[in-house]
Amino acid sequence: MRQTLLGRALTQLQEYEVPDYEPTENLVESELKAEELKFRIKQAKEERERILIATEIAKLALEENLIDLAFDSAELGVKGEWDHQKYPELLIA
Repeated sequence: MRQTLLGRALTQLQEYEVPDYEPTENLVESELKAEELKFRIKQAKEERERILIATEIAKLALEENLIDLAFDSAELGVKGEWDHQKYPELLIA
């Protein structure tokens, strides 16, 4: 049961596609830049959450001796690049 649930959660994380920024029409340049900045900040937060979820899945899978699942989720957690000074909680995870 746990293997199935953890596997599904990991699959959803792996299959997630990051959306591209699509600017809203009828905005001036400064508003477009502000909107894009908000979008990028939201993307960074979501990526951080996905990394934390992947590492939590790895921990749970390892507790259940699901080695392949733990390896795959840990690999997902470390494949991206992130700034360790901005996100120190990712070092601990």
